[in-house]
Amino acid sequence: MIHLHPVAWPRRVAVVRVDAGAEVFSFSFAGHVSTDFAYLDEDRPETLQERIDLAVEASIGPTQVVCDTARGVVVASTLIFGHGGAPPRAGTGVREPLRGRPARGSGPRVKPKGPEFFPPP
Repeated sequence: MIHLHPVAWPRRVAVVRVDAGAEVFSFSFAGHVSTDFAYLDEDRPETLQERIDLAVEASIGPTQVVCDTARGVVVASTLIFGHGGAPPRAGTGVREPLRGRPARGSGPRVKPKGPEFFPPP
């Protein structure tokens, strides 16, 4: 497990994790989790480096995390790099179920929310 944060902003922590079997690589930041898999030994260094690069980019910002919640539980999240509603980068988020539609067909309404993070001055 690797914890990354800018020196000037220690509360912007991104965590990179490699699970015991060394096949599952993930990073988390402000409630968003992004996971990738590498089953072949030769793919593992590249997959780990991608997770580290995403963690660094998320921690130095500017970024926004949008978490869709239902009854207080995060059901989906999207990590957006840059300001002004830039589209999410490939592989950085998931958007299911859709906003405003009931979760699981008849469950609670899904509500988007999330913090915006900008680089320190």
